[in-house]
Amino acid sequence: MLRSSLSLFIFAIAAEISHVGGEIVLLASSSGGRRLWDNTLLTALADEAVWVNLAPNLEEALTLVIPAFAHHNLLPEPELDSTGYTGIGHQGRRSEGAEVM
Repeated sequence: MLRSSLSLFIFAIAAEISHVGGEIVLLASSSGGRRLWDNTLLTALADEAVWVNLAPNLEEALTLVIPAFAHHNLLPEPELDSTGYTGIGHQGRRSEGAEVM
């Protein structure tokens, strides 16, 4: 019950946002060339859910946060060149928050 309520709450938040800020951070590269990225704002939102005991850990909280923002096409994308990370793509900007529509 609590998980579904939190999921609906996060979806409602994402529906009102037009832009996600924060910074995109490279976490790791796999041998297959895939890179793992983190967004500081989305991680902070997930951290808050853990802090107030709405999720047992960060990984669980991220399974609720990321799909909601992905559904609304709000996941920031890094820009890459031949050397790797060069900046933030179409959704992300180096700002501290999210813009509400």
